[in-house]
Amino acid sequence: SIAGLWHRCLIFVPTWNGDDLDITPRQGHVGPEGLKAAAWGSILLLVAVGLVCSWKSNGDQANVAEPSALALEFGLVLILMVLMSPHSSKPHFCTLVLPGFCVARATMAWPNRRMLAVVVAAVLCALVSNKDLVGEQFYAWGKWYGVLATSGLLLFAGSCRILIGRGRGVSTEAGQIPGEMRPRQAA
Repeated sequence: SIAGLWHRCLIFVPTWNGDDLDITPRQGHVGPEGLKAAAWGSILLLVAVGLVCSWKSNGDQANVAEPSALALEFGLVLILMVLMSPHSSKPHFCTLVLPGFCVARATMAWPNRRMLAVVVAAVLCALVSNKDLVGEQFYAWGKWYGVLATSGLLLFAGSCRILIGRGRGVSTEAGQIPGEMRPRQAA
């Protein structure tokens, strides 16, 4: 969760002791008021951004290949639930499947490299949370620095971008409408 990530980063310092990750209190760490301000400020900012993106969204279905605005908005709610929860754990992040698929589907419909980079980064962050796949040290490092929260934040940003950019001609090629792909010509 966002509060847990702030708590780890502002109160403690991770150091490697051989194969173990030792956590020591930070010298002159932030007090409870500063920690609350950082956590609540981040949470309120995320909620405000989500509301603005939903409000600015062109709810009309611009293209059948894109996810609906309703699915994207539900995805935002799921992401915020996990990020705002005081006790999030790895199993809670399975709820990010909906926003993940929505962002991936829009990425396939839009020829946009930045959205593809967001999807790839979110997937890589999620994969780091698998100890058997990446190893003990990389897993511990990723868990400490909140790779799952980062994955959620990336999907949140991607969902907001899709909601705002729907039907407004957002793409990497000038004059091209999202989801409308011109056939590539052979070289």
